[in-house]
Amino acid sequence: MALIAGIIEAIHVRAARRYDADRYHKFLRALIPMWVAIVAVMLWLMVWKPF
Repeated sequence: MALIAGIIEAIHVRAARRYDADRYHKFLRALIPMWVAIVAVMLWLMVWKPF
């Protein structure tokens, strides 16, 4: 999970440095569902510990 979160964060940082504000905000709207899914899975793993 940490590897996936790190990759998405690296993409986020790259976009922040590369694009202007309007394009950056459009890019963030695409990343938000991925972050929500990762946080939900991480919470599920931390609370219920299925393994």
